[in-house]
Formats: sequence, structure tokens, C-alpha cells
Amino acid sequence: MARRQEPHEGRERLIEAAAEIFAQVGFAGASVGEIARVAGVTQPLVNHHFGTKKGLWQAVVDARFTALQTALDAVETRSADLPEHERLRALLYEFVVFTGRHPTLSRMLRLEADGELAREVAGRWTLHFVAFLEARLDRAVKAGVLAPLDPRLLYFFIVGAATELFAQPAVAKRAFKLDVADPKVVDRQARFVCDFVLRGASLEGPAATPDTAR
Repeated sequence: MARRQEPHEGRERLIEAAAEIFAQVGFAGASVGEIARVAGVTQPLVNHHFGTKKGLWQAVVDARFTALQTALDAVETRSADLPEHERLRALLYEFVVFTGRHPTLSRMLRLEADGELAREVAGRWTLHFVAFLEARLDRAVKAGVLAPLDPRLLYFFIVGAATELFAQPAVAKRAFKLDVADPKVVDRQARFVCDFVLRGASLEGPAATPDTAR
């Protein structure tokens, strides 16, 4: 006798299936019916849990960003007693690894970058993470770990370095023979980003000239 599927299981399967499909074809190209089929549930379950396709899209984004915040908070707690450069390294490493393990988020946001969905995400999540990262960068500057660079530019540098490889899996595979789903590649990229940021933006490094053009 088949095991009865719990309602929350169907919800999680829908979120995972939707993340893959939204990341492949975008919001407009995604079909609720196809998402339900891939998730192995009936289409009415989408309406039951999320109401609309937009509700499902928002649920995927909220689930990913909530998981990211949880992961970063856990790193902050574990590294609280470490020297500041190690705290920042641990935070950057976790951010890149999370992005590599959950690449659909950056792909989804890339596809909707100029639309209303992205503007709504900015209000609910992006601005929060901008403030979160700026506070950590400011902490590192005050501790003498980083040069007083423009945090706005450094934010885009870090986010770009953390997401670009995983946002373009076909290019990575075709041009550079990199399988972005390989945990070893994810780890290498995370270490590379940490080294590049912490060395290049260090107080003693070549980028140590304060940026006053703000």
C-alpha cells in the first residue's frame, strides 16, 4: 500500500519543481500545469498552497532567501569569537556555497531583472541583504581588515563573483569545462572569491586607496 503523501510534502515538491522551471523559462514561460506534473501532484494543489502562479514564484524566492539568511546567521554564530578576517571569510564562503547549491535563485532573478517581480523582491529581500552585507563590510573596515572602499561597489563585486558562475551553467560547461553542480567546483569558487576579496580589498593590498568619490 502506497504511503499517504502529507500536504507539506506536496508543497515542498512544488517549490523545488517551480524553482527549476522558473529558472529555465522565466515566470511568463512557466506553466502551472507543468510545474505540478514535474512535482508529481495535481494542479489544484498549487492553488491550495499558493493561490496563483505569482504566489508560487514568491514562495520560491521567500524560501530560498529565508534559507540563505538562516545559513548566514548560523555562520555568524559559529564564528563570533574568531578574528574579524576569519569571520568575514566564513561569511563569504557560506554565501558562495549556498549560491552554488541553490543556483536557481540567481537564475530566476536574472530572468526577471527588469520587471515588477524583481522590484518586489528588492523591497522584501534585496535591500535587507544589502544592509546585512554593508554592516559586515563596515565591521571589517573598522577592524582594519578591509580598506574603506565604496560598499556599494563592493556589494556588486561580491554578489557578481558569488553568482555569475552558477547563473550560466551552459557557458561554464561549454567554454571552461566546469560542471557547476560539482561540489568540488562550488568549493573552489567559494575559496577563490574569499581569497580575491580578502586579499584585493585588504588594508595592505593593492586596492587599499580609500574611495572618496561617493
